[in-house]
Amino acid sequence: MAENLSLSAIDAKSKSEITNLWLRTQLVDVLRFCGAYDVASKMQVVIIARQIRSKYFYFTPTELTFFFESFIGGSYGVLYIGKSFNPQVIMQAIRIFDGEVINKRGEIEDEYYNKCLQEEQKLIKEGKTGVNAWLKYCEENGKSYTFINDDEVEINGKRYEIYRGYENGSRGNYGIKCKEK
Repeated sequence: MAENLSLSAIDAKSKSEITNLWLRTQLVDVLRFCGAYDVASKMQVVIIARQIRSKYFYFTPTELTFFFESFIGGSYGVLYIGKSFNPQVIMQAIRIFDGEVINKRGEIEDEYYNKCLQEEQKLIKEGKTGVNAWLKYCEENGKSYTFINDDEVEINGKRYEIYRGYENGSRGNYGIKCKEK
């Protein structure tokens, strides 16, 4: 299974419910390792897999594999004691894991945003973005330019209209967009 696709994306792409089968297999492994396989019914395994698939459809197989490995390692409590098995323990554990994943995704997103911001600030400092980016581009690539007036420029013999307005989806009004005339 693709590691970067969510459960729902995998099912949509495969046009099946392959993730339910994968989840049941993972659950059987957990139950076997924890010594609860013989007391768990097939129905419990199927229902837990369905619950995970429907409530946590946005998880990736990589994230769920990490969850199951952590669960086996005891990070989320005890699954089986003596002769009883409570399937709600798995659902409670995955709910806790969900909060952890959301927090981790937030941290990763913040790190990515800060990295992009630093790169953008560096480009601005170097003059490779912003209002004068096209000027620097022309100089670095040996292109000649001449302003005809405030709304027109000639670059390498071609005339362009200068547009300074806002467009949907743009990041702001700090640049110039040239349209060939």
